Amino acid sequence: MALSKKATLRMLGGSGLMAGVGVLALGLVPTPDASLHSADNVVAAAPSPFEASCNAEFMQSTASGLSTIVTVQALKNGNFRSATKFQPAKGTRPAFCQVSGSFVTNIKTGKTANFLANFPENWNGKYLQLGCSGHCGQFYVSDPAVPAITVTAQGHAGQIIEKGYAAFATDEGHTGMDPASWALKDGKVDQDYLDDFYYRADKMMASMGKEFTKSYYAKLNGKPQTIAKSYFNGCSGGGRDAMVAASYFPDAFDGIIG
Repeated sequence: MALSKKATLRMLGGSGLMAGVGVLALGLVPTPDASLHSADNVVAAAPSPFEASCNAEFMQSTASGLSTIVTVQALKNGNFRSATKFQPAKGTRPAFCQVSGSFVTNIKTGKTANFLANFPENWNGKYLQLGCSGHCGQFYVSDPAVPAITVTAQGHAGQIIEKGYAAFATDEGHTGMDPASWALKDGKVDQDYLDDFYYRADKMMASMGKEFTKSYYAKLNGKPQTIAKSYFNGCSGGGRDAMVAASYFPDAFDGIIG
């Protein structure tokens, strides 16, 4: 409540000198700083636990306990210049986290293949593995977030994420869309590269992808997770992948679409 000038003088003793000091003192009382309430000083809301988990350190920590050696890192074959990429919710598509890296396919030689994982915030408890196109070496039709996915997975771009599938894809052990040069080393066929392309990268990822998915959501939610169902889907080059999966490791999936 504001005090009158007379009341102020009376409180300070009533003398002219003291009254003057008193008025001066009142004049020095600071007023609230309006800038503290400006838009520039609004504290940003903290990220959700899901968004906070979408970073290379969290994902590498998750992968460190897998039975397959996994390195979370940026890739050269595609627009994956950072190891993780958080995508906020948009329209009917929920928020999701993309993770890229490599995994060892031959422990004896150290051969690796690259992978791309998509973890949606609304995970439905299911795992989906996507086939390549052509001779693989890229993620052109196996990235659920881009329009080209409709060529081999049907539906519309982002629908896999909308439905809540954790989706994995691999470049099958080589980089680039060249049909054959990657399989040669010093003018001779490199069997390690052929084996990854023929079957091994997909077979290894079937185990690694499901294990990674369970570990990630377990760490995120603080309790163990299980895979309710797992599927493989591929067309064209990915259709070949589907036929190989059905022939050589059918037990890895509950359903195979080729």
